[in-house]
Amino acid sequence: LAPATAVAMATVAGWPLAAQVALGAVLLAPVLALRVIWRTLRVTWVCAVLMASLFITDRRAKATTEKGGKAIWSMAHNVHARFLLHAVMDLSGFFVKIAQTLSVATATPEPFNRELSRLQDSMPAEPHAEVEKTLAEEFGRDWNKIVRLHPGPPLGSATIAQVHRATLFLSKPGGGVKEIEGVIKVQHRQIRGNLAVDMRAAALLAALLAYASPVLFDDLADVVREVSSLTKIELDFRNEAASQERAREAALAHNMDVVIPSVFTNLVTSRVFAMEYIEGERLNDFAKSARRSEKVRIVHDLIEFFAFSFTQA
Repeated sequence: LAPATAVAMATVAGWPLAAQVALGAVLLAPVLALRVIWRTLRVTWVCAVLMASLFITDRRAKATTEKGGKAIWSMAHNVHARFLLHAVMDLSGFFVKIAQTLSVATATPEPFNRELSRLQDSMPAEPHAEVEKTLAEEFGRDWNKIVRLHPGPPLGSATIAQVHRATLFLSKPGGGVKEIEGVIKVQHRQIRGNLAVDMRAAALLAALLAYASPVLFDDLADVVREVSSLTKIELDFRNEAASQERAREAALAHNMDVVIPSVFTNLVTSRVFAMEYIEGERLNDFAKSARRSEKVRIVHDLIEFFAFSFTQA
């Protein structure tokens, strides 16, 4: 009733644009509500399947010998871990964050660590057309005069955003424009709305799973709270850009053997983050061919910088 009244009042007052906006809100409200309900139902279904399977597994394990029970749980962990992996990939959003955290938790059974660790590498990327929409919203319709995306897939895609190679056109202090090869991190378009729903659903999911299997999921509620808090900060790329620039300046000032890309602050918004491009290699790939002395040096430099960062906080 309230949105409909707003449409009528705006029309009577002679505010056609306001009337159009209000009408849009009226039309979109049911769609948004259905999306929230549908996403919550999907999460509930995953939770119900896991809870039912855990309950049945527990009953079967208790009905046999200790050795037989361990074998039943071992087989069930493999099945549950694979099911959870596919469910999380389908849901995406905040649940990927939770799964990534669980994949490195020492208390999580090995099958879950193995399956969920796949989420550390990559997630499905949005097409270029969606990325271009976000760039237009952040930089205006002439965005391609300051950012030119390279063709092909992104360098990487994660829970919140994906990263593309790009040619950046930056204004010189004295006038003119210079071209720089850089990268641009662009937030997924639906991620903010999905995360808001997911955080509430994840809290419920954690409570239900902890009730169904305290041994496996007793700490899940704490994980959800911590990841929720950090994710809210991550959603504003200006926080990340400021932190990265502070880290870079500190590393340079103290001659740390760590290279941190410089940030182009005039190309940073809450949903877009541009920085210089630096050739590198993934640590996993490096570890496959590196000598032991090289691995020790890299680990030493990373630990040294990690410890140093605490003194600068």
